[in-house]
Amino acid sequence: MRPGCLGLLAALAVAATLFAPASAQGVFTAIREFYMIRDRGGDVSRIQTVVSQLAAGYPSCKPDTRKSIRNQVDKGLQKKDHAFEFYRGCADFLCGIGKQGLNKVSKRYSASKRTHAVRLAIAESLTECNKPAAMGILLKISFDKYPPVAAQGIRGVGAYYKCKQEKRKATMKKLIDRYKKVTSAARGKKPDSKELKLYQAVKPALDETLKKLSNGEELDSFEAWASWLSENMTTTWPKPEDMD
Repeated sequence: MRPGCLGLLAALAVAATLFAPASAQGVFTAIREFYMIRDRGGDVSRIQTVVSQLAAGYPSCKPDTRKSIRNQVDKGLQKKDHAFEFYRGCADFLCGIGKQGLNKVSKRYSASKRTHAVRLAIAESLTECNKPAAMGILLKISFDKYPPVAAQGIRGVGAYYKCKQEKRKATMKKLIDRYKKVTSAARGKKPDSKELKLYQAVKPALDETLKKLSNGEELDSFEAWASWLSENMTTTWPKPEDMD
C-alpha cells in the first residue's frame, strides 16, 4: 500500500480510538475498503456504499484528513481501466462534498482527455449532485469532442435551468453558438464521420436543454433558437416552471 494511504489510515485509526470514535471508525473502515476496491481488486459493486460511508463521516474529520481523503478519492479517477461504476462512485463523492470536491473534478476532467469513461462519470455526477456551481463545469464539458460526454454535459446544464435569468440567457447564447458550430461542421459529411456523429449525439440534448432554459419553447435548429433568443434577450423572463 502506498505511503499516502498508510498515513491516512494511521491518522484515522488514532482518531477512531481517541477523538470521535463513531464517525472516525466509520471513515477508517470506509477508506480501507476504498483502497481494496481501488488498488487490490475489491468488490467494485460496493463502491456506492463505501463512498456514502465516507461522505457521512467526512464533515467530522480534521481539515488535513479531509484533504487526504479528497486526494485519495481523486487518485481513483486517475486509475486506468477501472470499472465505470468505480469512477462514478469517486466522482459522486467529490461532487457531493462541495466546493473543494468540485474543484477536484473540474481539474480531473481537464486532465483526463484520453479517458472517456472518467469524463463521462464526472459529467453524470455533476448533473445529479444538485450543486449550482456544477453548471459552469458542465457547460465546459458540453464542448467535449467525445459525443456521449458532450451530450451528457449539455443535458447536465439543463438540470440547472432554474438559475437566475441573466445566467439562463448567457448559457443559452453559448449553447446556441455550440449548436451552430456542430451543425455547420456536420453538413455534407459522410454518415461515419466524426462531425456527423457528434451532431447526432448533441442535437437532441441541445434542443432539450434549450427548451428548459427558455421555459418551454420547442424549436429544433440553431437558426430557430438564435432567432428566438434575439427577440427575447432584452425582455424579462418568467420564473422557470417545473420541467423535471
